[in-house]
Amino acid sequence: MAKSLAKTIHYGTQVSNHKNSTGHSSVNWCKELHWRTPPLPFAIALASYPGSGNTWLRYLLQQVTGIVTGSVSLDYSLRKQGFPAENISDGSVLVVKTHKYPPKNVNKFESAILLIRNPRDAILAEFNRINSGHTGIAPKSAFDMKVRAPRRKVWVPFVSLQLRKWEIFHNLWLTKFPGPVYIVFYEALLSDTRNTLQGILIFLNITVTEGLHRRTPPLPFAIALASYPGSGNTWLRYLLQQVTGIVIGSQYYDFDLRKHGFPAEGISDGSVLVMKTHDYTLAIQLRDWENFHNFWLTKYPGPDDMNCALTNKDGLYKRKKKYKDLDPFTHEMYRQIDMVKTRILKSLIQKVETRN
Repeated sequence: MAKSLAKTIHYGTQVSNHKNSTGHSSVNWCKELHWRTPPLPFAIALASYPGSGNTWLRYLLQQVTGIVTGSVSLDYSLRKQGFPAENISDGSVLVVKTHKYPPKNVNKFESAILLIRNPRDAILAEFNRINSGHTGIAPKSAFDMKVRAPRRKVWVPFVSLQLRKWEIFHNLWLTKFPGPVYIVFYEALLSDTRNTLQGILIFLNITVTEGLHRRTPPLPFAIALASYPGSGNTWLRYLLQQVTGIVIGSQYYDFDLRKHGFPAEGISDGSVLVMKTHDYTLAIQLRDWENFHNFWLTKYPGPDDMNCALTNKDGLYKRKKKYKDLDPFTHEMYRQIDMVKTRILKSLIQKVETRN
C-alpha cells in the first residue's frame, strides 16, 4: 500500500492529451491529469455559493479520477495552481464549477452536483477570499472597517447581502434546475471524505479503485472467465482480485456484486484482468498464465485511486489558519442565518420528496 501511495506524480500541471495546459504548479497528483476521452455530449455542473469548498472538491475529484475539472469562468490563480481546464465548460471535463444561478439554457448542464455549506462559514470564507485570496485569512482589522476601500468590503452589510444571495442561489438550484441534482454537504465531505466522494463518483458514473486497479495500459482485447452458472465464478473472481489487485469485469452488470467488492461490473474490455461470462460463445482459454502474470503485473502496476486521493486530500486549497479568539458574527446575524437555513432545508426536503 505504502509503495503505491508513494508513486504520486510531481509535475507542472501537465495534461496528457490534445488540449494544452497553461501555467505550472507544484501539486502531487496521484495520476497524470487528462481530459475525458471520449468527451461526454453534455456537461455536469458543480454548483456552489462562493466559499463553500468548490475548489477543494474539484481538487479531490481530480486526485481520485485524474480527469480535469472545468469552470464557467477563468481564474488565473487557479489555472496556475492545478486547474488547467479553467474556463472550459463542456463534456471534456469531469464537472464544471459554477457560482452562477441555473442557466436559462436548459441544455447547458445535463445534471448538477450542488455543494452546500453552512452559510455562516461560507460567508466568512468568501470574505477571507476577497481580502486575502483563496487560502488566506482576512486581518482582524478588516472586520472593523467602516468605510469601503478598494477591493475590500465592509463586514456588516456584506453579511446581510451575502445571506440573501446564499438563500436565492440554493433555492433556485433546488427548485428551477430541471435535471438531476445530487446534494453534497461540505461538512459531510470534511468529516467523511471517503464515503462522500464515493457517493459523488457513483452519481458521475465513475469507477475508481480502493486497493484495486485497472490494467495500465489496457490490453487490446478481453479475456473471458467462462463458467456455467453456479460453478464458483464469483469466488474465483474474488481470489484473482486478491492475488493480483486488478479488477475483474463482467459481461453483464450485477448491482449487488458492484456494491460488494466488484467495481468493474459491466466492463468487458482489456482494462480488466478477466471478464466473467456464462455465455459459451465467448469462452477463451487462458494461456501461459504464469508468463502473462509476471509480465503484466510487474511491469504495469496501477494506482490505488481512492486511498491516494485521501492521503493527499488537503493539497494547497484549504485554509490552514483560523482565528480562535474572533467571532465576527453578532447575535442578530446568527438569528437571520438560522431563519435562512430553515427555509432552504424545507426546499431541500421538497426536492427529495419530489425526486422519490
